[in-house]
Amino acid sequence: MKKIIFATKGWKTLQRDYMSQDLYTMHLQKLHTYLQQDVSNYSFEEMIIHYGFISHATMQASISNYMQTGAVENAECYFYLAARAKATSDNLWIANPHSQKHLSQGQEVQLDCIMAAVLSGCTSAAVDMLEKTKKTFEHEQQRPNRSRKDCQQDEKRKKRILLEVDFYKNLLNGNDGQAYQLLSALDSFHYDPMVLQVMHTFFERDAEQFGNALVQHLKEFRNTPYTGELDYFVLLMEALYQKRANYNPFDFADAPALLLKLPECEPTQIEKSLGICCPSFDINELLKSIDKNKVGPKFMQY
Repeated sequence: MKKIIFATKGWKTLQRDYMSQDLYTMHLQKLHTYLQQDVSNYSFEEMIIHYGFISHATMQASISNYMQTGAVENAECYFYLAARAKATSDNLWIANPHSQKHLSQGQEVQLDCIMAAVLSGCTSAAVDMLEKTKKTFEHEQQRPNRSRKDCQQDEKRKKRILLEVDFYKNLLNGNDGQAYQLLSALDSFHYDPMVLQVMHTFFERDAEQFGNALVQHLKEFRNTPYTGELDYFVLLMEALYQKRANYNPFDFADAPALLLKLPECEPTQIEKSLGICCPSFDINELLKSIDKNKVGPKFMQY
């Protein structure tokens, strides 16, 4: 097993949980089961859920492998598949005429899949995911029986998340000037000063200041109860920063440098590398196979 450096007690506890339950094998088995499903004549909702399941299982398989072994073997393939599956699910949601109008409740920018897309060289999938988040709020109708205070909080949250979406989209598209202009507005809405500190230092092109801000975010991240395996925000910002400047990434258990050194995924090699049959990501092809007369998911035991 590869030695993990700079791991906190909390992260090591989480690692032991992964190893004791062998979550890598569990998620890998789920992925193979999902990929074997016959999706012909699925409803919109069933297809959206199906591709969401593929994305989640693929992402978790890669993370579990790292947590249990310290290795990132084929991570670029897992990340690419997870990102494309999530973007496909999101694009199907946008195309679905039955999409619910209150789905922005609990919606946040999904940094894990966006990070996966960037690290695997699939930036277009990251942009698609951000576009879906934006459309979720555009399609939303005001929820009934909400107090005036709740409505004000909903509106403030909506503005903050839409600013975040535009911020990340501009960075992904190389529009740094436009992204920078959004920071003053984000200062007013964002609840996390550690995130803002990283965002501000990102544009100063001072690697030391940027690194210090990342370390502070990592410390805050690990001190947060029920935190996850990786600091996706830090990994994403590091990946974007190293595309713009000479930068030597940190090597923390929460943000391993190995992930920032992954090669871009070669899609034609995914099936051979992972031993799977890839699903279709062709939206037009999937739309033809969907039964337009069916509405609602049919939940299946996998």
